[in-house]
Amino acid sequence: MKSFYRAGSAALCLGGAVAAVALSVAPEDASAQGRGRRQAQPAKAAQGAGSLDRARGAKEAPAAVQAAGVRCQITDAAYLGVAGNRNAYEVACGQGLGFVILVAQTPGAAAPTALDCVSAQTTARAEQAAGRPAGALCRLPANAQPVQGLAGVAREAGVTCTVTNGRAVGLLSSSNAIRYEVGCSEGGGFVLDRPQAAGGRPSAQTCFRAEQTSGGQFRCEFTTKAQSLAALNPIVTASRRSCTVSDARIVGRNPTSQNEVLEVGCQGAPGFFLETAANGAFVQAYDCGRFGNTPCQFTAASAAQERNAQDYGRLLRAANFDCAVSNFKRLGAEQGTGREIVEVACSNRPEGAFALLSTGSGPSEVYDCLLAQKRRQNCTLTSEEALYPRIEAAMTAQRRACDITLSRRMGTTPEGEEWYEFACAQGRNRVVDYRGNGRVVKVLDCREGALVLGGCKLPGAGPAAAGSTRR
Repeated sequence: MKSFYRAGSAALCLGGAVAAVALSVAPEDASAQGRGRRQAQPAKAAQGAGSLDRARGAKEAPAAVQAAGVRCQITDAAYLGVAGNRNAYEVACGQGLGFVILVAQTPGAAAPTALDCVSAQTTARAEQAAGRPAGALCRLPANAQPVQGLAGVAREAGVTCTVTNGRAVGLLSSSNAIRYEVGCSEGGGFVLDRPQAAGGRPSAQTCFRAEQTSGGQFRCEFTTKAQSLAALNPIVTASRRSCTVSDARIVGRNPTSQNEVLEVGCQGAPGFFLETAANGAFVQAYDCGRFGNTPCQFTAASAAQERNAQDYGRLLRAANFDCAVSNFKRLGAEQGTGREIVEVACSNRPEGAFALLSTGSGPSEVYDCLLAQKRRQNCTLTSEEALYPRIEAAMTAQRRACDITLSRRMGTTPEGEEWYEFACAQGRNRVVDYRGNGRVVKVLDCREGALVLGGCKLPGAGPAAAGSTRR
């Protein structure tokens, strides 16, 4: 089956970007100052605040921040020691998110690197869980609760979140942004993407969207599935559908508008599709089976069929055609208007119909199995013979009785007359101006109708069957 859409997944280097700059620092040997530094050996950093060299940090950290390209209005700084052949600094920032910065001791030997405190904490926890020694953590008082630094990132991204938990997820290979997950006291959390380049503005998305577009690489840890689905409630409410969302997925894009389309499942009721604009606002809803060839996964086919039949019946009644839909066949959409082309069979009347159904503000249109020939359509759910009794009654009322055995569409005149020829069991064919739904405007015999759109041609027409087209 052809899919409308292939969800693009932002590739995540899970943990790699974070762990690559995990720190094990050794405080610099004070006795070595002034006569060359000793070779630093990886060692677990001292954890006491007294081991922080604030004076050296205040002096050297601003240049380290600038060299690393980190956006940070320094409120506190410390020199941590040596990691390999690099000096390590920690800075607290007015923006909230603190950093550890590594600068090569030999100028130009390597580009400075920066690790935010949330990433450092995430890496340390992962190392501890794996039974390995953890790298250094941020130790300045302002960085004591690293995840609180994500509150500033959330504000910049334009979301409301009182941060209760957080973690670094990894590096987005497409944008070189660090991705974080945050838990919020308000309920469902968010995923934040913070560009590493100075001046880059962070962005936010719901856990639902982040999980759907990650290609299976990512799952939120601080937001439950129920909380994630609750983020869809405003869109569902805007659709005016009664639905307690039980599941949801991104299914594709509307090929005309390029808007994104979601499927939602509902507790105890048929689900549907939701089309949303680029800003996430509701655009329109589709019942299952009415968004291209995309099937519903969260709604049983029988339930979807029943829901569509009820919906079609409502739209037909609004178009003044009373039909309790017992079966239907969707034939696509009308070009230009987008109206659905549907053939229906009705349990409360023998004849079916075709319909152009509008789900928007435009009008719907219903035409029966005879008028369908004008649009080169033939009924398959009911037969056109079901219309004959009403047409026969109308012809009898005009004293042109006919037991119809066969019909032929003749065409439409410039005046809008719809002419049909009917073969009659009595042996005299009729030419009828028929407007649908059993309505007969005029009845002629073949002699009178000889000049109407070529005259009679069906068997039984008699000697006056042929003629020239009128007008």
